[in-house]
Amino acid sequence: MARSTQTSSGALAKPAKAKAPKLTKQQQMVEESVKALSEVLFESALPKITNDEELYQRFVDYFKRCIEQGRIPTVEECLLCTGYSYQYMQGVRRSIYKPPWSTDKTPEIITWAIDICRAYDAKMVMSGKLPQVPYIFRAKNHYQMSDRTEVEITTTSTDREHVSLEDLMKRYSVETTFADEPKTEPKEGN
Repeated sequence: MARSTQTSSGALAKPAKAKAPKLTKQQQMVEESVKALSEVLFESALPKITNDEELYQRFVDYFKRCIEQGRIPTVEECLLCTGYSYQYMQGVRRSIYKPPWSTDKTPEIITWAIDICRAYDAKMVMSGKLPQVPYIFRAKNHYQMSDRTEVEITTTSTDREHVSLEDLMKRYSVETTFADEPKTEPKEGN
């Protein structure tokens, strides 16, 4: 325990604060991991929402917590804060699942929250704070973005369906001969 000392003027000096030991990179990583996991566990332990108003408010509260605590919002954690799993809530958004509390507005509310996470990720990558490769992965997996290439295919012959197997074999067969094999002409009548 630190003791107060008397200065030359007779006043008591405040005890010096002990400096926290500098953490190694390994210790910092463990500390950050524990913090991140505790945040995810907190969000996933919230009670299940029971109506659209509660769903909307839960998302608003989640984003407020991220702002107040300096946390990074993620679509996974955002959906977990509903009390349901990520996959289930994605299914509700896509109208694969329809819980009894949901309405026609439910997918729209979930999409709104995901769009906020999507816009946040985009701002982070544009500012250089999120590497492009992880962003591309997240965009394809969470935001239904995709690489698109258009390939135009045209057919030049309409009679392909009417070609017999024998005609195809004749058209595409390759006659092979070996150098030391004499060439012989096919005999007629065989």
